[in-house]
Amino acid sequence: ITYNAAISACEKCQQWAQALALLSVLRERRLPADEVSFCATISACEKAEQWAWALRLLAEMRQKVPSEPGLIAYNAALSACEKGRQWQRAVDVLSDMRHRGIELDLISYCATMICCEQSFQWERALLLLRELTQRGFEPNIPTLNAGFRASEKGGLRARGLALLQGMQLQAAGSLQALPAPGLRAGLA
Repeated sequence: ITYNAAISACEKCQQWAQALALLSVLRERRLPADEVSFCATISACEKAEQWAWALRLLAEMRQKVPSEPGLIAYNAALSACEKGRQWQRAVDVLSDMRHRGIELDLISYCATMICCEQSFQWERALLLLRELTQRGFEPNIPTLNAGFRASEKGGLRARGLALLQGMQLQAAGSLQALPAPGLRAGLA
């Protein structure tokens, strides 16, 4: 418990190297690293944009922790891939989640979609947007913005506007929160 608290403190302070060092101390002392130990360390790596470490830890977690890594661990790894613009790895993690029967949430979709959009994989980003709405999720502002930017990158600005209008933004203030240039004007 003491090590987990220390690793969590490192995660909150964005001290990824110290979190890794503490996880290593657990190994050296032959103490069991549990889901909390791994999730906090993966999250520390995510915050520091250390996507390769996050993915290594997720793989190690699958081998060393008795239970399957949960949504928190996977989403932290997806967010690390997003920050590192590793779209193929993000898509692979998402695919692995599906294969293992882990229920995706809005964060899973959003991180992967933003990663794809930033990496000029606009078709994948739009497919993910469609999938998340078909699964009953209501897109949040970052997802809508990524969908619009993906449409623009694909030369489909009008289609992007139509797609977003079709999603019927619930709150009137939502339009003001959309940061993409020209997006608010196109939807208003």
